[in-house]
Amino acid sequence: MNAEDIMTKELLTVTSESNVSHAIAKMRENHVHSVPILDGKYYVGMVSYIDLIRRRSLQIYSKVTNYMSPTPSLSPGDNAQSIVRKMKESGLSALPVIDGKTLVGIVTTADIVRNFEGIAGATNFKAMNVMTASPLTVKPTDTVTTALEYIRDLDEYEIPVTTDEKLTGILRADNVLDITVRERESIKFGQYQSRRSPVKVLVNSVMEPPKYVDVEDNVIDVAKVLHKEHLHMIPVVDKTMKIHGVIDLSDLMELVDIRETTNGLFVNISGLGQADQDLYDITYFLADKYTQRLLKIANRDHGTLNIHVMKYKTRGSVKYSVRTKLSIGSHFLSVDYHGWNYGKCLSEIFEDYELRLKRALGKD
Repeated sequence: MNAEDIMTKELLTVTSESNVSHAIAKMRENHVHSVPILDGKYYVGMVSYIDLIRRRSLQIYSKVTNYMSPTPSLSPGDNAQSIVRKMKESGLSALPVIDGKTLVGIVTTADIVRNFEGIAGATNFKAMNVMTASPLTVKPTDTVTTALEYIRDLDEYEIPVTTDEKLTGILRADNVLDITVRERESIKFGQYQSRRSPVKVLVNSVMEPPKYVDVEDNVIDVAKVLHKEHLHMIPVVDKTMKIHGVIDLSDLMELVDIRETTNGLFVNISGLGQADQDLYDITYFLADKYTQRLLKIANRDHGTLNIHVMKYKTRGSVKYSVRTKLSIGSHFLSVDYHGWNYGKCLSEIFEDYELRLKRALGKD
Protein backbone atom coordinates (compact mmCIF):
# COMPACT_ATOMS: atom_id res chain seq x y z
CA MET A 1 0.00 0.00 0.00
CA ASN A 2 1.19 3.49 -0.89
CA ALA A 3 0.26 6.95 0.36
CA GLU A 4 -2.07 7.49 -2.60
CA ASP A 5 -3.95 4.31 -1.65
CA ILE A 6 -4.64 5.23 1.97
CA MET A 7 -4.62 9.05 2.04
CA THR A 8 -7.71 11.17 2.55
CA LYS A 9 -8.27 12.92 -0.76
CA GLU A 10 -11.31 15.04 0.09
CA LEU A 11 -9.29 17.72 1.80
CA LEU A 12 -10.47 20.03 4.53
CA THR A 13 -8.15 23.02 4.78
CA VAL A 14 -7.94 26.44 6.37
CA THR A 15 -6.04 29.45 5.09
CA SER A 16 -3.10 31.17 6.73
CA GLU A 17 -5.49 34.06 7.48
CA SER A 18 -7.99 31.85 9.36
CA ASN A 19 -8.28 32.21 13.11
CA VAL A 20 -8.10 29.45 15.71
CA SER A 21 -11.86 29.47 16.35
CA HIS A 22 -12.55 28.77 12.66
CA ALA A 23 -10.04 25.88 12.60
CA ILE A 24 -11.56 24.32 15.74
CA ALA A 25 -15.07 24.58 14.29
CA LYS A 26 -13.98 22.92 11.04
CA MET A 27 -12.27 20.05 12.86
CA ARG A 28 -15.22 19.53 15.19
CA GLU A 29 -17.87 19.61 12.45
CA ASN A 30 -15.97 17.09 10.31
CA HIS A 31 -14.75 14.77 13.12
CA VAL A 32 -11.06 15.28 12.28
CA HIS A 33 -8.20 16.19 14.60
CA SER A 34 -5.75 17.82 12.17
CA VAL A 35 -6.23 20.25 9.30
CA PRO A 36 -3.69 21.51 6.70
CA ILE A 37 -3.03 25.24 6.36
CA LEU A 38 -2.68 26.79 2.89
CA ASP A 39 -1.12 30.10 1.95
CA GLY A 40 -2.86 30.67 -1.35
CA LYS A 41 -2.53 27.25 -2.98
CA TYR A 42 0.65 26.22 -1.17
CA TYR A 43 0.85 24.05 1.94
CA VAL A 44 2.58 25.75 4.90
CA GLY A 45 1.84 23.55 7.91
CA MET A 46 -0.65 21.57 9.99
CA VAL A 47 -2.71 22.46 13.04
CA SER A 48 -4.21 19.87 15.37
CA TYR A 49 -6.13 19.62 18.62
CA ILE A 50 -2.90 18.58 20.30
CA ASP A 51 -1.14 21.76 19.09
CA LEU A 52 -3.95 23.83 20.61
CA ILE A 53 -4.27 21.90 23.87
CA ARG A 54 -0.53 22.23 24.53
CA ARG A 55 -0.97 25.99 24.76
CA ARG A 56 -2.00 27.04 28.24
CA SER A 57 -3.10 30.41 26.88
CA LEU A 58 -5.28 29.88 23.82
CA GLN A 59 -6.19 33.00 21.85
CA ILE A 60 -9.06 31.80 19.68
CA TYR A 61 -9.13 34.90 17.48
CA SER A 62 -5.41 34.71 16.77
CA LYS A 63 -4.21 33.49 13.36
CA VAL A 64 -4.01 29.73 13.14
CA THR A 65 -0.43 29.97 11.79
CA ASN A 66 0.66 30.96 15.32
CA TYR A 67 -0.26 27.45 16.48
CA MET A 68 0.71 25.31 13.50
CA SER A 69 3.40 22.63 13.29
CA PRO A 70 5.79 22.44 10.34
CA THR A 71 5.83 18.89 9.00
CA PRO A 72 7.77 16.64 6.66
CA SER A 73 5.82 15.66 3.58
CA LEU A 74 4.97 12.43 1.80
CA SER A 75 4.96 11.61 -1.89
CA PRO A 76 2.02 9.71 -3.42
CA GLY A 77 4.27 6.70 -4.04
CA ASP A 78 5.65 6.38 -0.49
CA ASN A 79 4.88 2.94 0.91
CA ALA A 80 3.15 2.28 4.22
CA GLN A 81 6.37 1.30 6.00
CA SER A 82 7.99 4.59 4.96
CA ILE A 83 4.92 6.55 6.12
CA VAL A 84 4.93 4.87 9.54
CA ARG A 85 8.66 5.51 9.88
CA LYS A 86 8.21 9.23 9.12
CA MET A 87 5.38 9.48 11.61
CA LYS A 88 7.46 7.80 14.30
CA GLU A 89 10.51 9.96 13.59
CA SER A 90 8.53 13.21 13.54
CA GLY A 91 6.18 12.33 16.40
CA LEU A 92 3.29 13.67 14.30
CA SER A 93 -0.09 12.06 13.70
CA ALA A 94 -0.80 13.68 10.32
CA LEU A 95 1.41 14.27 7.28
CA PRO A 96 0.62 16.01 3.98
CA VAL A 97 0.95 14.24 0.62
CA ILE A 98 2.57 16.60 -1.89
CA ASP A 99 2.71 15.96 -5.65
CA GLY A 100 5.11 18.48 -7.11
CA LYS A 101 4.10 21.55 -5.13
CA THR A 102 0.43 20.64 -4.84
CA LEU A 103 -1.26 19.25 -1.74
CA VAL A 104 -3.15 16.20 -2.96
CA GLY A 105 -3.98 14.42 0.29
CA ILE A 106 -3.28 13.87 3.96
CA VAL A 107 -2.32 10.67 5.78
CA THR A 108 -3.12 10.41 9.48
CA THR A 109 -2.61 7.70 12.06
CA ALA A 110 -6.36 7.14 11.71
CA ASP A 111 -5.81 6.31 8.01
CA ILE A 112 -3.14 3.80 9.01
CA VAL A 113 -5.55 2.17 11.47
CA ARG A 114 -8.41 2.23 8.91
CA ASN A 115 -6.18 0.13 6.63
CA PHE A 116 -4.47 -1.69 9.48
CA GLU A 117 -5.14 -5.26 8.38
CA GLY A 118 -3.81 -4.59 4.88
CA ILE A 119 -0.72 -2.83 6.22
CA ALA A 120 0.18 -4.99 9.23
CA GLY A 121 -1.16 -8.29 7.90
CA ALA A 122 -2.71 -11.03 10.01
CA THR A 123 -1.71 -11.01 13.66
CA ASN A 124 -2.49 -13.18 16.68
CA PHE A 125 -1.89 -10.40 19.18
CA LYS A 126 -4.68 -9.73 21.66
CA ALA A 127 -5.52 -6.41 23.26
CA MET A 128 -3.89 -7.54 26.51
CA ASN A 129 -0.60 -8.12 24.64
CA VAL A 130 -0.19 -4.58 23.32
CA MET A 131 -2.08 -2.37 25.79
CA THR A 132 -0.45 0.10 28.15
CA ALA A 133 -1.33 -1.06 31.65
CA SER A 134 -2.24 1.16 34.62
CA PRO A 135 -3.49 4.07 32.50
CA LEU A 136 -4.19 7.53 33.83
CA THR A 137 -7.90 8.20 34.17
CA VAL A 138 -10.20 10.93 35.46
CA LYS A 139 -13.31 10.72 37.62
CA PRO A 140 -16.77 11.96 36.61
CA THR A 141 -16.58 14.47 39.48
CA ASP A 142 -13.22 15.91 38.41
CA THR A 143 -13.27 19.33 36.78
CA VAL A 144 -12.65 19.68 33.07
CA THR A 145 -9.66 21.86 33.99
CA THR A 146 -8.10 18.92 35.84
CA ALA A 147 -8.86 16.57 32.93
CA LEU A 148 -7.29 19.02 30.48
CA GLU A 149 -4.04 18.92 32.46
CA TYR A 150 -3.98 15.12 32.19
CA ILE A 151 -4.75 15.20 28.45
CA ARG A 152 -2.06 17.83 27.93
CA ASP A 153 0.52 15.86 29.93
CA LEU A 154 -0.28 12.64 28.06
CA ASP A 155 -0.29 14.24 24.58
CA GLU A 156 -3.50 12.31 23.96
CA TYR A 157 -6.83 13.16 22.31
CA GLU A 158 -8.96 11.23 24.81
CA ILE A 159 -8.85 10.01 28.39
CA PRO A 160 -10.94 7.30 30.11
CA VAL A 161 -13.40 8.25 32.85
CA THR A 162 -13.63 5.72 35.68
CA THR A 163 -15.41 5.15 38.97
CA ASP A 164 -13.77 2.63 41.32
CA GLU A 165 -11.67 1.30 38.40
CA LYS A 166 -14.82 0.68 36.32
CA LEU A 167 -15.06 2.45 32.96
CA THR A 168 -17.92 4.94 32.92
CA GLY A 169 -17.13 7.21 29.98
CA ILE A 170 -14.70 8.83 27.54
CA LEU A 171 -13.63 12.46 27.57
CA ARG A 172 -12.47 13.80 24.22
CA ALA A 173 -10.11 16.71 23.64
CA ASP A 174 -12.66 18.38 21.37
CA ASN A 175 -15.21 18.33 24.22
CA VAL A 176 -12.73 20.27 26.32
CA LEU A 177 -11.84 22.72 23.55
CA ASP A 178 -15.55 23.38 22.92
CA ILE A 179 -15.83 24.63 26.49
CA THR A 180 -12.72 26.79 26.10
CA VAL A 181 -14.04 28.34 22.89
CA ARG A 182 -17.47 29.05 24.42
CA GLU A 183 -15.86 30.71 27.44
CA ARG A 184 -13.60 32.89 25.27
CA GLU A 185 -16.52 33.89 23.04
CA SER A 186 -18.68 34.72 26.07
CA ILE A 187 -15.96 36.92 27.46
CA LYS A 188 -15.59 38.74 24.13
CA PHE A 189 -19.29 39.50 23.95
CA GLY A 190 -19.51 40.68 27.56
CA GLN A 191 -21.57 37.83 28.97
CA TYR A 192 -19.32 37.46 32.03
CA GLN A 193 -19.04 40.03 34.78
CA SER A 194 -15.46 40.76 35.68
CA ARG A 195 -15.95 39.81 39.37
CA ARG A 196 -17.83 36.59 38.76
CA SER A 197 -15.91 33.39 39.43
CA PRO A 198 -15.60 31.04 36.43
CA VAL A 199 -18.07 28.16 36.50
CA LYS A 200 -16.45 24.82 37.32
CA VAL A 201 -17.48 22.38 34.61
CA LEU A 202 -17.38 18.73 35.71
CA VAL A 203 -16.27 15.83 33.53
CA ASN A 204 -19.62 14.04 33.85
CA SER A 205 -21.37 16.95 32.11
CA VAL A 206 -19.36 16.64 28.88
CA MET A 207 -18.07 13.06 28.78
CA GLU A 208 -19.40 10.57 26.25
CA PRO A 209 -20.69 7.02 26.90
CA PRO A 210 -17.91 4.45 27.35
CA LYS A 211 -16.24 2.93 24.30
CA TYR A 212 -14.02 -0.09 24.88
CA VAL A 213 -12.57 -3.42 23.76
CA ASP A 214 -12.18 -6.65 25.69
CA VAL A 215 -8.82 -7.91 26.92
CA GLU A 216 -9.24 -10.97 24.67
CA ASP A 217 -10.08 -9.05 21.47
CA ASN A 218 -7.70 -9.39 18.52
CA VAL A 219 -5.85 -6.20 17.57
CA ILE A 220 -7.48 -6.27 14.12
CA ASP A 221 -10.84 -5.89 15.86
CA VAL A 222 -9.36 -3.19 18.10
CA ALA A 223 -8.35 -1.23 15.00
CA LYS A 224 -11.88 -1.50 13.64
CA VAL A 225 -13.38 -0.12 16.85
CA LEU A 226 -10.92 2.78 16.91
CA HIS A 227 -11.83 3.64 13.32
CA LYS A 228 -15.57 3.28 13.83
CA GLU A 229 -15.63 5.46 16.96
CA HIS A 230 -13.19 8.11 15.62
CA LEU A 231 -10.92 7.49 18.60
CA HIS A 232 -7.16 7.72 19.06
CA MET A 233 -7.29 5.70 22.29
CA ILE A 234 -9.54 2.85 23.43
CA PRO A 235 -9.82 1.45 26.99
CA VAL A 236 -9.28 -2.29 27.49
CA VAL A 237 -11.69 -3.85 29.98
CA ASP A 238 -12.76 -7.24 31.29
CA LYS A 239 -16.31 -8.60 31.58
CA THR A 240 -16.94 -6.55 34.73
CA MET A 241 -15.93 -3.29 32.95
CA LYS A 242 -12.81 -3.01 35.10
CA ILE A 243 -10.21 -1.12 33.09
CA HIS A 244 -6.90 -2.95 32.61
CA GLY A 245 -5.19 -0.67 30.12
CA VAL A 246 -5.50 1.44 27.01
CA ILE A 247 -4.47 1.02 23.39
CA ASP A 248 -3.79 4.07 21.26
CA LEU A 249 -3.00 4.44 17.57
CA SER A 250 0.75 4.50 18.20
CA ASP A 251 0.51 1.09 19.91
CA LEU A 252 -0.97 -0.40 16.74
CA MET A 253 1.61 1.33 14.58
CA GLU A 254 4.30 -0.52 16.53
CA LEU A 255 2.98 -3.72 14.92
CA VAL A 256 3.82 -2.44 11.43
CA ASP A 257 7.09 -4.05 10.36
CA ILE A 258 9.55 -1.35 9.24
CA ARG A 259 12.72 -3.46 9.37
CA GLU A 260 13.56 -2.69 5.76
CA THR A 261 14.26 0.92 6.75
CA THR A 262 15.20 0.76 10.44
CA ASN A 263 17.65 -1.27 12.51
CA GLY A 264 18.49 -0.84 16.17
CA LEU A 265 16.19 0.27 18.95
CA PHE A 266 14.17 3.30 17.83
CA VAL A 267 13.61 5.64 20.79
CA ASN A 268 10.63 7.99 20.57
CA ILE A 269 10.50 10.75 23.22
CA SER A 270 7.42 12.86 23.91
CA GLY A 271 6.38 15.33 26.58
CA LEU A 272 9.62 17.34 26.57
CA GLY A 273 10.00 20.83 25.18
CA GLN A 274 12.75 22.95 23.64
CA ALA A 275 13.92 24.03 27.09
CA ASP A 276 14.53 20.41 28.18
CA GLN A 277 17.79 19.81 26.31
CA ASP A 278 19.43 18.46 29.47
CA LEU A 279 16.71 15.81 29.80
CA TYR A 280 17.10 14.87 26.13
CA ASP A 281 20.85 14.47 26.71
CA ILE A 282 20.26 12.21 29.72
CA THR A 283 17.75 10.15 27.71
CA TYR A 284 20.10 9.65 24.76
CA PHE A 285 23.04 8.82 27.04
CA LEU A 286 21.12 6.14 28.93
CA ALA A 287 19.46 4.81 25.77
CA ASP A 288 22.87 4.39 24.16
CA LYS A 289 24.06 2.56 27.28
CA TYR A 290 21.15 0.11 27.52
CA THR A 291 19.56 -0.41 24.10
CA GLN A 292 22.13 -2.80 22.65
CA ARG A 293 21.91 -4.88 25.82
CA LEU A 294 18.14 -5.12 25.49
CA LEU A 295 18.36 -6.14 21.83
CA LYS A 296 21.03 -8.74 22.66
CA ILE A 297 18.88 -10.25 25.42
CA ALA A 298 15.92 -10.50 23.03
CA ASN A 299 18.16 -11.70 20.16
CA ARG A 300 16.67 -9.05 17.85
CA ASP A 301 18.16 -6.39 15.60
CA HIS A 302 15.35 -3.85 15.95
CA GLY A 303 12.63 -2.61 18.26
CA THR A 304 10.93 0.50 19.58
CA LEU A 305 10.97 2.26 22.94
CA ASN A 306 8.41 5.00 23.57
CA ILE A 307 9.21 7.37 26.43
CA HIS A 308 6.67 9.93 27.63
CA VAL A 309 7.74 12.42 30.29
CA MET A 310 5.38 14.36 32.56
CA LYS A 311 6.70 17.06 34.88
CA TYR A 312 4.99 18.28 38.04
CA LYS A 313 6.14 21.24 40.12
CA THR A 314 5.89 20.46 43.83
CA ARG A 315 7.28 22.57 46.66
CA GLY A 316 9.50 24.48 44.26
CA SER A 317 11.01 21.33 42.74
CA VAL A 318 10.15 19.28 39.68
CA LYS A 319 8.93 15.71 40.02
CA TYR A 320 9.05 13.45 36.97
CA SER A 321 6.60 10.79 35.92
CA VAL A 322 8.01 8.66 33.11
CA ARG A 323 5.76 6.26 31.20
CA THR A 324 7.44 3.89 28.74
CA LYS A 325 6.59 1.06 26.40
CA LEU A 326 9.07 -1.37 24.84
CA SER A 327 8.36 -3.38 21.70
CA ILE A 328 10.91 -6.02 20.68
CA GLY A 329 9.78 -8.90 18.52
CA SER A 330 6.74 -10.48 20.14
CA HIS A 331 7.43 -8.79 23.48
CA PHE A 332 5.37 -5.74 24.48
CA LEU A 333 6.32 -4.45 27.90
CA SER A 334 5.48 -1.24 29.76
CA VAL A 335 7.21 0.27 32.77
CA ASP A 336 6.35 3.49 34.60
CA TYR A 337 8.45 5.24 37.22
CA HIS A 338 8.31 8.53 39.05
CA GLY A 339 10.69 10.48 41.23
CA TRP A 340 12.66 13.70 41.69
CA ASN A 341 15.74 12.55 39.75
CA TYR A 342 15.03 12.07 36.04
CA GLY A 343 18.21 10.08 35.37
CA LYS A 344 17.45 7.69 38.22
CA CYS A 345 13.88 7.22 36.94
CA LEU A 346 15.12 6.27 33.50
CA SER A 347 17.89 4.00 34.83
CA GLU A 348 15.36 2.12 36.98
CA ILE A 349 13.15 1.68 33.91
CA PHE A 350 15.94 0.27 31.74
CA GLU A 351 17.08 -2.10 34.49
CA ASP A 352 13.49 -3.28 34.98
CA TYR A 353 13.25 -4.02 31.26
CA GLU A 354 16.46 -6.06 31.41
CA LEU A 355 15.11 -8.19 34.26
CA ARG A 356 11.69 -8.65 32.66
CA LEU A 357 13.12 -9.62 29.26
CA LYS A 358 15.51 -12.13 30.86
CA ARG A 359 12.64 -13.57 32.88
CA ALA A 360 10.37 -13.83 29.82
CA LEU A 361 13.09 -15.60 27.83
CA GLY A 362 14.26 -17.84 30.66
CA LYS A 363 17.66 -16.12 30.88
CA ASP A 364 17.47 -14.93 34.48
